[in-house]
Amino acid sequence: MTSQFLGRQKNNNDDDNVKVWTKIDETLFRRVWNNKVLQRLICSKIKDYLSKDDRAVLISSGAAGVIERYKADRLEFIKSNSLYGAYGGDYALYSCYFLTVDLFISHYDSYQKKTTRGQSVIDDLSYNKRNYRDTWLFRRVFDILKERGMEPESMATVNTWRNVIKSNNVEWYNYVKSKFPMPATGIHHFKKELVPLSAKPSQDNYRAIHPMTGTELLAELLQDLIDFDPSENWLERVNFSYLAEHGLVDILETIEMHAGSYIPRTLTPTPPGYVSKSQQVQYLDRHLTEHTMTVAIQHKQIAFIKCLYKVSKIPLTLSTLMAIARTCDLPFIIALHNIEPEAGRLYTIFLHVMSSKFSQYFAISPHSVSKCKNFRKEFTDHVKSLNYLDHNLKCFTDTATLDATARVIYQPKNTEQHFSIFQQHDPQISTFSFDDVDDTR
Repeated sequence: MTSQFLGRQKNNNDDDNVKVWTKIDETLFRRVWNNKVLQRLICSKIKDYLSKDDRAVLISSGAAGVIERYKADRLEFIKSNSLYGAYGGDYALYSCYFLTVDLFISHYDSYQKKTTRGQSVIDDLSYNKRNYRDTWLFRRVFDILKERGMEPESMATVNTWRNVIKSNNVEWYNYVKSKFPMPATGIHHFKKELVPLSAKPSQDNYRAIHPMTGTELLAELLQDLIDFDPSENWLERVNFSYLAEHGLVDILETIEMHAGSYIPRTLTPTPPGYVSKSQQVQYLDRHLTEHTMTVAIQHKQIAFIKCLYKVSKIPLTLSTLMAIARTCDLPFIIALHNIEPEAGRLYTIFLHVMSSKFSQYFAISPHSVSKCKNFRKEFTDHVKSLNYLDHNLKCFTDTATLDATARVIYQPKNTEQHFSIFQQHDPQISTFSFDDVDDTR
C-alpha cells in the first residue's frame, strides 16, 4: 500500500512554490512521521518554507523549548530547575531529546566537571527517552567521561539499569552490560524490581518516544541473571495476573522458554508474610496457576488462554469451564472451544448453562436473571440449528420456557453414540465433549 506525500520545493524561476508528489511506502511513512524526533528533524530541514505560525509551533514543543531556554540564559535555566534538586538543571538538560554532544561538553565542562561525579551524569542521561531508539549520544558521553578520567564502576547505579530495562532496547542493554558492572550491592533490585519491570511493558502514552516492542531484552536479562546465580529465584516478583489481564502472550512464552523451571507454580496453604486480603491476592498474582487462567478468562484473552493451556500446561478444569459459561459470551465460548476442538468442551459448557446451578448464580437481580435467560436462548438456538442435541435434551429445549429460575435436571445417556451421530451429521461442525460433568444440577 502506498500513500502520496506532499512536499514543497522552491521554484528558482518565479519564486513560486510548486507541488511535488512522491509515492512512498505507507508503513515507512507512519514509522517515520509518528516518531516525534524524526518529525521535528524533517520540519527543521524544511523550516525555510514554513509560515511564521508553523515555525512558532515547531520550536514551542517541550524538547525544543528546553534547548531554547537553555541557550537564552544558562544560569537562569539552572536556577529555574533547582526545584528538582541541586542538580535539577543538569537533569532537565540531559534528559532532553535534543541534547547534542557539543552542548553536553559545554555544559559539563562549565558547570559540572569539578562538582559532580560521573554517576549522576550517567543517571540523568539514562532518563533521556532518546535512548529508547538511539544509543549514540549515551555511548559518546560515556567515552567523554572516560577521557576525563572516570572509571566505569563509578558511573552507573540501579537507576541507570532501571531506565535501560524500561526502554526495552536490547542494543542499549547489551552496551550498558558491556561497560558497567552489575551493582553487586544492589543485585536484589534485579529480582525485586527489574525483572518484574521487564515483564511489564511501560504504558507511557504521554511521551513522544515509546519503548521498543518485543521480548529480546527480557530473554537476554533472564539468561544473564540465571548465569549469574542459577540458585536464585529471579521470577518470584513477576505479576502473572497482569500478563493474563493484558494478554501478553509473547512475554509468557519468553519466560517459559528461558526460565520455565523458575516459574512459581505451587501455592502453599498459608503463605508466610501474606496476611491481608490484598497481600493474598498479590501472592496469587505471583504464581502461574489456575488463578492465572481465571484472570485470562475474566478478560477474555483467548490467545493467552491457549498459551496457558498448550505451553504452561494449566488444565481447563470444570470450575474453569463454569467461569467461562458465566461470561454469557457465546462467540468467546466458541473461540475457546476451538483451541482444542477434539476435546469438545462446548457440550460440557452447554450442559452447565442448562443446569439449575447456572440459574442460581444469576438469581441476584432482575437484570442478571434476564441476562441468563437471553444467553440460554442464544446458546440453545445455536445448537438446535446444528442438530447438536440428543433426543431427550431436544425435547426439553423445545418445550421449556428457558426461565432463568427453572430447575433443569439432565444428564446425557449413550453419549458415545450421540457423539458419532453429530460428527456424521456435518463434518464442519465442531465436536462436543462428553466428559463426565459432576454436579450439573
